[in-house]
Amino acid sequence: MGKIINGRYEIVDNLAKGDIRETFLAKDTQMPSEKLVVIKKLKPLDSQNNNLELVQNLFAKQAQILEQIGQNSTQIPTLYDYFTEDEQFYLIQEYIEGKTLADIGIINFARCEVILSSLLNTLKYIHSQNIIHRDIKPENIIIRQKDGLPVLTDFGAIKETMGAVDNLSAESPKINATTGFVAPEQSAGRIIFSSDLYALGLTMIYALTGKYPLEFANNPLTGELDWDNSLPNIPAPLKTTLQKAIKIEAGQRYHTAQEMYLALHQSQPQTITQDTVLVAPNNPREMNTSSYNPTVVVSPSGQKFTKENYPHPVSGVNYSQGYYQPPNQGNNNNIIIILLTAILVAIGVSGGFFIAQTMRDSQGEFTATQGEREVEISQEFIEETETPVEVNECKLLHQILL
Repeated sequence: MGKIINGRYEIVDNLAKGDIRETFLAKDTQMPSEKLVVIKKLKPLDSQNNNLELVQNLFAKQAQILEQIGQNSTQIPTLYDYFTEDEQFYLIQEYIEGKTLADIGIINFARCEVILSSLLNTLKYIHSQNIIHRDIKPENIIIRQKDGLPVLTDFGAIKETMGAVDNLSAESPKINATTGFVAPEQSAGRIIFSSDLYALGLTMIYALTGKYPLEFANNPLTGELDWDNSLPNIPAPLKTTLQKAIKIEAGQRYHTAQEMYLALHQSQPQTITQDTVLVAPNNPREMNTSSYNPTVVVSPSGQKFTKENYPHPVSGVNYSQGYYQPPNQGNNNNIIIILLTAILVAIGVSGGFFIAQTMRDSQGEFTATQGEREVEISQEFIEETETPVEVNECKLLHQILL
């Protein structure tokens, strides 16, 4: 049996160890399922513990923030518990089964767009809570095995809390400086929302190339990284988005995650077809850049989905003209044609009936007129016939009288 922490969590494996933090995989012995959890053990940098009370207060505050955002986003690990034991600080978090971006190897352009879009939605929520991650890098993004979605872990503010004596953790900039993911202003102690976007842009470049930022040369004229030479076939919208995200001058970058998200998608209008997926495939290596270009439906910022309200894949929706067109537009057109045809047929039938009725009425009038004419002719004939008889009778009578 492994070591028991807080009388509840049994250590199963050591995951990582640093100057101020150790990470363990453990099982919760007080749960019927003995579910796996991640334990992060943090030690203050102040070895004399002169500011222990201050660190305790800051730690409790940061833990409350982690609890809040973990409850409202499925792509941030849930915080189950936090406590202090023997002047050590512990966070008990959800175990995310999967691999980090640093472990999965180079990904293709389509997969990159999927992950980037999803992470930008997560950052939109985090930033809306006035929280800055401060430590985005490939090692802190886990691609969850069950659905392929990226999960953002290890918020830098907790580590900075352990370095409260210096107001800014000595470890966080040191770790980032080694690989170059830290924004210039963050190195100077000024952290803004676009600092996260800068680190995210470099993280996605790493995922596409397998190279850390310091492995790229700098443009001698602008000082910017010449990373795009390694990706000659990168789609223009993705390239433009990443280029702007990693500008050295913060004012030249995207100011918000929403702005960066819109830039990535508005510059590449496309029709969502039957290939549209809700989440990335479980095996991203099976995707082929040249033949597969999925679109991801991303949940609203911070929204948790349950089995009852989980969204379904979208198909047949056309945004190619910049606006929504109903998915059954062709069927609607057919219905309209059928209705028009039916109306024309009805009009034709009614017209035919009217014409036939008119003809029948005309025939009746003609017959009546013809009959009247025949009567008149007969009368005239009778009159003509009677007149000579009367004349002859008069002549005969005259002869007799004489």
